Order: sequence, then structure tokens, then C-alpha cells
Amino acid sequence: MRRNSGQILRPTIKDVAKQAGVSAMTVSRVVNQHDNVSEAARRAVNDAIAKLGYLPNKAAANLQSVSSHTVALLLPDLSHSLFHDMYRGLNSVMEEAGYLVLIGESHYDIAREAAMAKSMLAWRPDGFVFSNMLRDSTTLRLLKESGVPVCLLSDPELGSDKMVVGYSSYRIGAAVARFLFRMGRKRLGFVRSTQPYTRNTERMLDGARSVLAEFPTHAIEMIGMPKTSPLTFEDGAAVVRSLHDGTRTACDALMFANDVPATGAVLECLRRGIRVPDELAIVGFGDSELAAQISPALTTVHIDSQSMGRAAGRLLLAHMHQDDWKPRAEEIEFRLVLRDTT
Repeated sequence: MRRNSGQILRPTIKDVAKQAGVSAMTVSRVVNQHDNVSEAARRAVNDAIAKLGYLPNKAAANLQSVSSHTVALLLPDLSHSLFHDMYRGLNSVMEEAGYLVLIGESHYDIAREAAMAKSMLAWRPDGFVFSNMLRDSTTLRLLKESGVPVCLLSDPELGSDKMVVGYSSYRIGAAVARFLFRMGRKRLGFVRSTQPYTRNTERMLDGARSVLAEFPTHAIEMIGMPKTSPLTFEDGAAVVRSLHDGTRTACDALMFANDVPATGAVLECLRRGIRVPDELAIVGFGDSELAAQISPALTTVHIDSQSMGRAAGRLLLAHMHQDDWKPRAEEIEFRLVLRDTT
């Protein structure tokens, strides 16, 4: 690298051409993997690139290319294993197809989400994968108006006029509540974040409430946590303390939408001598590695989120490369993983 007035100047395509003894056009052809370059020239250019540490300017190349070979991914919380695995699944498909995944994290902030979507669209991605969890439609409207193919990571039952991959939050809520009531629990505490209340959580609560018709003497108590991202053990511990000190109506079961606070609730029960699951049953969501390692091990909901990411990648590639594209949706199945806390 060269220095000019204290600034580092990265090697340019002209520097590579001079080092290799070829034209800048030849360097461009080698970088973009064109066939009409002699083997000797290709070796000279690659040697020069390695010696100088030259990095092609992809942003500039995009201005002259129909395809940027990039795909944008906007998620709410990468600290959640569910979303991290979605990224890994998507990246495995896109990388194999020659695409780079640009990733952004909104922290469940509506304004940040829209701003990040605008910034990512400025890079002219060939496709966009978006976790449509927030109730505000600003980002989704922005993506639709961009004309970029968009795959939603969302609840298929919420509907989409393009393509969507996800799990049924409603069916998950109903399955967990029915399981807990059938095992003899009478009052379920549905623990949710309050900033903001996401569409998936809303559907999960609706699903849990739907089984009350089968159990008329039972009840579901909503319990709010004051933040959304990142959730911590302490958030779950605070829920247990509020039940134990009488701040909230007593429950004999807790259902969390995230394994992290659910784990914190289990640990707080151990500190306070609350017998799990005899006095309080606890169910998490996400089936993180920690869920199986704590003692008592955490009952949780498993979603194959890597498969969810891979499915999104396949749908997006099909949309990008097919003229006769038709809207479609894929639902990812879930399973309740029964362990010691129930």
C-alpha cells in the first residue's frame, strides 16, 4: 500500500497492470474471470495481485454489471441462535451459487430496520431476505417498491404476495399450551417482550389462547419483559422473582419465546428453592445448545432454522433466475423437545 499525506492508498487496477506488464483491460478481464486472456497474462496478473494485495472494487463493478452477486439479509437479533442459524443456512446456499450475503441487524427497532433496508438496497443486491416480524409495514413496503426479489422469513399463515418461509407461531402456541394443560397445569404464564410486541409472538399467544375452549377452568396470564434484544438470563430471573414475591398472579407453568430468559428462569428457581417442574414447569423456544446442558434440562421448541435459511435461499435463487415465477410459501415444521423442566 502507498501513503499520501498520511493516508493509506490501496493499490489500483493501474498498479496491477504496471506490475504485470499488461493493460488495465487485461487485469479487468482476469478479475472478472473472462475467457479471452492468455494463460501467461493470467498468471502475471494473479502474481501481481498477490504481491500488491489488490482488492477489486465490487461497488464500482456493480455500476457496470447487471448483477451484483450479492444478497441482503436483514434480521432482528443475531444473538438468538434461531436467527444465527437462519443466516448459516442461507449463506451455505448463496455461497455455493456464487453470491455474497450482506447481513444487517435491526434489534427489533422499526426506524433502524427501515434505515438499514435503505442502506442495503443502495448496494443493489440481486435479492433480499427479510425477517418480517414487526407489525410496522414500512420496511416491507420499501422492499416491494424497490423491485428486488424478496423472500420473507415469517409465519406463512400471515400471507405474502411473493414468497415466504417460516413456521406457524399459532400452531406452536397451541401445541405448548395444550401439552402443559394436559399434564395438569392450570395457569400458564405466557412471557413476552414488550418492546415491541412482534407479529410472531402475537400469533403464538393467539394459538395458546385457542386451547382454552378445551380447558374452560384454565387460564393464561400475560407476563411482559421490558426489552427485546438482546434478552438475558436476568430477564427470565426477574419474571420468577415477580411471581415469587406476589407482584404477579401465581402461575404453575411458564412459556417463553426464547431459550435465554427461560434458562434464567430455571436458574432463579434453583437459587430460590422452587422445585422445577413440581412447583413450576418451564418451556423455552429455539432449542439452543444451552437448553440441553443445564440441569434440570430445559423443555423447548425446536425449529430447524438452518433448513429455513436454506429454503429461503433456494426460493430466492429460483425467483431470480425464472421468468415464470409464481408466489409460493414453505412451512418449516417444529417439534416439542421434552426434557426435565416439564
